[in-house]
Amino acid sequence: MIVVFGGILASAASAQVEISPVQFYIRARPGDLVASSFTVWNVGSDQVIGMKVRLVDLVQAEDGRLIPVEALDQALGAAGLRSCAGWIGLQAQGIEVGPGQDRVVAMEIKVPPGAADLYWAGVELSTNSEGQSGAILREYRYLIPVLVQVGSQRPSSDVQIEDTGLAIGPAGQAQVYMVLRNAGLGYSQVNGTARIIALSGDRQQVVMPRLVFDRVGILPGSRLVVRQDLDQPLAKGTYKVSIWISIDRRTGARRERSVAFGQGPQLDLYLNQFGQAVATIVLGPSDAIDPKAEPRLFFEDDGRPMRLLLDQASREPLFVGSKTITVRSNCRLDVTAEASGMSAAGGIWVPNLSQAFGQPDRVQLQLTGRRIEVSRLASSTERVVRLAVTCAPRL
Repeated sequence: MIVVFGGILASAASAQVEISPVQFYIRARPGDLVASSFTVWNVGSDQVIGMKVRLVDLVQAEDGRLIPVEALDQALGAAGLRSCAGWIGLQAQGIEVGPGQDRVVAMEIKVPPGAADLYWAGVELSTNSEGQSGAILREYRYLIPVLVQVGSQRPSSDVQIEDTGLAIGPAGQAQVYMVLRNAGLGYSQVNGTARIIALSGDRQQVVMPRLVFDRVGILPGSRLVVRQDLDQPLAKGTYKVSIWISIDRRTGARRERSVAFGQGPQLDLYLNQFGQAVATIVLGPSDAIDPKAEPRLFFEDDGRPMRLLLDQASREPLFVGSKTITVRSNCRLDVTAEASGMSAAGGIWVPNLSQAFGQPDRVQLQLTGRRIEVSRLASSTERVVRLAVTCAPRL
């Protein structure tokens, strides 16, 4: 049985925005002054949308997401970060966009005389949380990566395959993975294929002649774990995995390894944990937006409240909330949800993201709270949990 606990709910933070472009790749020379801009539209709201605008340094996580450096554990630091945040001047640190209106934010990039190769940073737009009431403090963030290539791009010979193997995915499906590292100074795009052969004594049997990985972009100094689901189950046993990659369509690399599937360490050994409840989903380009147009993003929150409900059938205090948002872009997009407790009642808050069946532009957002001390909840209007949803292009 699920009931509303004390009327706990979130405020109706309606937002219908469009942003273009949502990523910059700028070629420049040492000493150049580059002028550019991005535009924010309030396309459907009957309210003024307020946003904070700031510059952030970015790192690329092992799953390919772009993450502001401040969101990482301090132990990871930002060693070797090739930041251009100090080069960028923004016209505004905050904007307000009225219903049906747009706001252009100018940006200047001043490249130092001695710069060379690739540098990057990000512009983060975030909705103002002032005026919200209720248990869930919601914030929507939009991350615009800015990559500046100074001078010519070096030949892409520094992307290496560190490892490959088989793993069991979160839903129990078999996966093949490859671990890539970019030891150079340039950004590269990597396409890959895999071949899987079952080994039994002296016999070999091809079980997957060719599996194609999604294209990935990798920044200098980054290490990525690229996974691809298999479209068929695999029995426990020994397999030979062969990986071939094409780097910027210029050079290639190959790696081969025998692995014991279904036993021993799995892929989780490679993935970093950042000490925060995070859910992420990758959305493909939408058919509703011209693929030849500048990279752009449409985001819609219909303004309906996201209620927290107490599941009285659970053995422990268990709160659940859900909401549907619409997200579409003409580039691949990461949507990430992060949750953290704000109340003395504590709790472990876990978000989950999934695509609505048959509607690839609609994302189901679910939030679950466990181990909450209900007796310490002060009132039905107390802030209980902070929920941040971030949209960022995938390189």
